[in-house]
Amino acid sequence: AKQQAAELFQVGRDFDYQHQPADHWGSRVQYQGKTPPLTENASFALPLEGQHQAHNAAVALSIVDVLRDRSVSIDAKAVLRGLSAVQCPGRLERYELPDQVTAIVDSAHNIDSINALCRCLNERSQGRAIAIVFATSRDKDAASMLEQLIPLADHLVLTQFLGNPRFLSPDQLRRLLPASMTESVQVVQQPVQACTL
Repeated sequence: AKQQAAELFQVGRDFDYQHQPADHWGSRVQYQGKTPPLTENASFALPLEGQHQAHNAAVALSIVDVLRDRSVSIDAKAVLRGLSAVQCPGRLERYELPDQVTAIVDSAHNIDSINALCRCLNERSQGRAIAIVFATSRDKDAASMLEQLIPLADHLVLTQFLGNPRFLSPDQLRRLLPASMTESVQVVQQPVQACTL
């Protein structure tokens, strides 16, 4: 920002937010503008799960505030309608399956996104068993991702992508696990089959 002579607005200093998980899924967000032109205060339901998504929504609202200050006309109701309908396919997507099974599909592929997934699983598991189906590619930090996921997994299935030449084979993934776990995980070459176990 300094190099570009751009004004810098920071979460926690110029604006802030509070996040509460919604009862069923998604988030309740309270946004507070602190420093002019960030003067908006808003409370809204966000269909996206997780504190990281509430953070993203707060940043979006701060941008709207700055644009309004620059004489860009943006209707407050339209902003809240947009936030209430926002979707993020492949990120903490929830599906209710038969037998009271909840499936969460997440394309987390780095340490930060795996951390956000783990926070969500911790908040939402409510003592339920967690089965994790995991695949990744060679250019990702698979060992660190598995290190975060292992403590949450009651059952771990390692698989691979199809049609992606960068995939890391499930056997390679298994070698990254602690020795005490290598026998207890399942290795399934076909990802569709891995999801049906």
